[in-house]
Amino acid sequence: MDSSVGFPEIQPIAPEPVMKLSKRGSWIQDLFTVEPVEKAFLSIGEALNHFYREKLLPIEQDTSFHHFHSPELPPAFFSARPMILTLGQYSTGKTTFIRHLVESDYPGQQIGPEPTTDRFITVCHGPGVQKIPGNA
Repeated sequence: MDSSVGFPEIQPIAPEPVMKLSKRGSWIQDLFTVEPVEKAFLSIGEALNHFYREKLLPIEQDTSFHHFHSPELPPAFFSARPMILTLGQYSTGKTTFIRHLVESDYPGQQIGPEPTTDRFITVCHGPGVQKIPGNA
């Protein structure tokens, strides 16, 4: 355009994108890409609680997940000791799996080709090996 006329040159304006893409190119990649964490965590439970509150909880709240499925997970959920329940038919390796986890035999343990366990057995950490009688 001729500047002698006195009209300023008009620059076209591009419309704003509906969803801005990151430097990686997709919001899905952003969701599942691991960025280096600057904070060091003292335990796995603390790290899980942190990432749940930072990443998953906002999504659950935005989608009303707590209204139709399950309530928000409390911090105690991440700091509690884990529990493992083994179920299955006889001779499938449940007792062998528990022996491998605790790295020793435990009271009430029986291994055989026929059904040998007809009761509940709870294995807990403690100062010594003991069997506590009781009914389930």
